[in-house]
Amino acid sequence: MFESLDKALSLLEESLQQLDATDLERAASRRLFEKFCRVERLGAAGKALAARQVADSGAWWDTGERSPAHWMAAVAGTSVGRAVAVLQTAELLESLPDTEAAYRRGDLSEPQVEEIASAAALCPESQQDLLALAELEELVGLRRECAKVRAAARSEPEQHDYLHRRRYLRHFTDLEGAFRLYGRFTPESGAVILAALEPFSKRVCLRAANKEPAAAYAADALVAMARHCQGSEDPLRPDRGL
Repeated sequence: MFESLDKALSLLEESLQQLDATDLERAASRRLFEKFCRVERLGAAGKALAARQVADSGAWWDTGERSPAHWMAAVAGTSVGRAVAVLQTAELLESLPDTEAAYRRGDLSEPQVEEIASAAALCPESQQDLLALAELEELVGLRRECAKVRAAARSEPEQHDYLHRRRYLRHFTDLEGAFRLYGRFTPESGAVILAALEPFSKRVCLRAANKEPAAAYAADALVAMARHCQGSEDPLRPDRGL
């Protein structure tokens, strides 16, 4: 197995070293892109299968890492969260042979197989329909259908508890130095946030001197709401920096 894999890797490395796509015609450039997409899908499938064995066999124990996911993240150069997602998907595939077979053939991308596996594990009879949908729909459509399958497989209290357990609010500074904020909430919590934000949104829009995107005014409204909670005398003052 390793001999043939090493040969394939050597051929791929050699192809990349010699690759010059600048002279390719349009059809050839599309074909090249499609082939490397297939390489990427096959690599992701192999990585998932290997990761499952690393975890099951305890092969990571003598590496000094805290968990198989930590070892995977260090080797792959990804986050621990991404490694956990790969492991979870690999475990689900054990009970979904058709999805695993499609992954092994290079028919599914990593995001596609994660969506299908998480939905089909809860509702096995949906597996074939979701695999067929993956051939026809873009990822956003597949995600939407998989979300419906997952929601339908749970009772209303179970669905609420599931969403509540996966709630989060995260922030970071991006490469341009901007503060980024994003989160995930239950629908009820989201409704509370939007209701509290609405009066500030209206006041921001009334005060705005020039027409900017609605998303920009929504950001201003969130800052205004935060300033109001801090007791600011003028929570709607423009954000001009320090």
